Amino acid sequence: MAAEQYRTGAIDPSVQLFLSSDPAEYLDRAQALGRTSDRQAAALRALESTQRELAQERADAAKRLKSQQETRAKAKEKKD
Repeated sequence: MAAEQYRTGAIDPSVQLFLSSDPAEYLDRAQALGRTSDRQAAALRALESTQRELAQERADAAKRLKSQQETRAKAKEKKD
């Protein structure tokens, strides 16, 4: 166990449960951490989705800006 802990930097959860003075409390904490982790994962997925949408909107805006600049340049040429 000591060698495994050294390699991974943590004690296996099953060993932590076995060594815990209050297994019910350990399981309650583990469940609470799991719920928190699930909420964080959902928030991260929502953030990534929003970032993809913003990147797409930025690309669309850049295309429109380029098109507008080209149109303006053509109009200037005709005017000159």
